[in-house]
Amino acid sequence: MAFRVFDRCDLIKKAQSPDASRGVRHNRGAAKSTLTWWCALGQTQTDSTFPRSYHYHRNVSDEHSDFTRGFVLGQTSVYLEQVNAGAKLAAQIGCSRGHLSDVLLAINEENCEAIVEDREHGRVAIWIYRLPFVRTLIEQISKDATPPTAAGVWAMGKLFSYSDSEIGAYLESHRLIK
Repeated sequence: MAFRVFDRCDLIKKAQSPDASRGVRHNRGAAKSTLTWWCALGQTQTDSTFPRSYHYHRNVSDEHSDFTRGFVLGQTSVYLEQVNAGAKLAAQIGCSRGHLSDVLLAINEENCEAIVEDREHGRVAIWIYRLPFVRTLIEQISKDATPPTAAGVWAMGKLFSYSDSEIGAYLESHRLIK
């Protein structure tokens, strides 16, 4: 299966096009949004109205699979933007092992790094980060994560860029701090 993961500039150009504001449907019935268009059900995308960089070829019949794929890649896109903008040092996405290659491709195209952790029932957790020292932080925090300690939860919260007050409230509500 070949496809192209849109970068942020492609999405912005598409969203700002005159057709987007009028709700013009591209590719004979595909939905209005770029993400939905990108994951259009059971269609081969070859519409000549888009630049070559928008084209990919994909035939899929499973509606649930397409929705889930679109959701996972949308979540990945948001996390990548936050990590690249410096709003977060790291992010973590949980998904089916079947989406792993799509997510890793998106991460690679945004010049970020990933750590994949296997979970139960065919699922994976994918850490997304950009700066090299963050890998060391993730590995050290993950190693000492069970059982959770107040210091470990605080460190993980900071890694995900939560505010001190929210981390404190979490620690208190889970009785990790008195």
